[in-house]
Amino acid sequence: MTAALAAIASAGCAGQTKEGPGGDAAGPAPVETKSVTTAREVDVASWCGDKRLKIGLADGFGGNAWRLISKEVVRQEAAKCPALDTDILYANADGDQQKANSDISGLVAQGVNVLLVYPDFGQAQLPALRAAAKAGVTVIPYDAAAGGKPGTDYTATTIADTVAGGEDLADWVGRTVKSGNVVFLGGIPGAPTSEEYISGIKRRLAKYPDVKLLLDKPVVTNWNKVDAQKAVTGLIAKYPRIDAVITDYGVTAVAAVDAFRAAGKKVPAIASLATNNELGCVWKKAGSGSGRFEIFSIDSTNDMAQLALRQGVAAANGKPVTPVQLFRLPVFTDSTAGKNPPCDPSLPPDADLSSPLDTAGLKATLR
Repeated sequence: MTAALAAIASAGCAGQTKEGPGGDAAGPAPVETKSVTTAREVDVASWCGDKRLKIGLADGFGGNAWRLISKEVVRQEAAKCPALDTDILYANADGDQQKANSDISGLVAQGVNVLLVYPDFGQAQLPALRAAAKAGVTVIPYDAAAGGKPGTDYTATTIADTVAGGEDLADWVGRTVKSGNVVFLGGIPGAPTSEEYISGIKRRLAKYPDVKLLLDKPVVTNWNKVDAQKAVTGLIAKYPRIDAVITDYGVTAVAAVDAFRAAGKKVPAIASLATNNELGCVWKKAGSGSGRFEIFSIDSTNDMAQLALRQGVAAANGKPVTPVQLFRLPVFTDSTAGKNPPCDPSLPPDADLSSPLDTAGLKATLR
């Protein structure tokens, strides 16, 4: 069971155990789960229906390009289904937990039928999600685990297989570095996805006894370049040797590269997810000389917004859905295997080239 699923099971099922043999608590029934991968073009009829539906999208923290791209992915996918209102109602809490919960209530009051939620504050948003579901709204948290029990506390969820993703990142670092020190850069304080990724990183690095994770918790970067560069500068001052940086966002990976260069140090191996155009261009510019660094990424994270919309619309039309869709992030770049990161100078630095949006879509979204 991944950390995300463990959180779902433990947060939502307390007091729901049943007696097993010998009077022992057997625990809650497992939540039905399906592993999914990228499937950008599917038969629209498989998820679309005849019901006229209004779609809402609530971000706990919407202040970066990844969220803008995800919003546009939802809009474009909704446009494929004639019954859907493509004017997506959107709310951004800007990192304010109280506002995140009130935004959910506000979207329900505006009459949304399907509500997609990025639950940046994890289980703290569960009461708002439950209230929305109780009001008759189809509620789909996506990417991050919201706690509770999918299918009971809310309709269903599409989340990243974060522990497996952390293991994939750590496995590449272990094979590439072989011996040395590693740090993990997360997002906002307590971000559930960052906590889950580091869980997988720790688990897999146990296979590599000569590779040491310097800090037990994700380094806070607030998923922005300025804070990330300050954080990495502090790490460089504290730890003379850092051989690899693992991060859960391409922007913070670029900040790490900048911090090492500003300190006059060789850029370590970089393993990331949710990468961006700038990171690929930075890598390309480094060339094959002394400035070269190895890079690896697992990506296509914006696909979860697409999958979540399909899940919500199908459920709202009475079609069967699996309560938990676990998205396994595919490998996008691996310089050690000749799979180099792309760079498109015509696009903004924060464009995610692994997203479902084409070049024109990225330009329009990030203009």
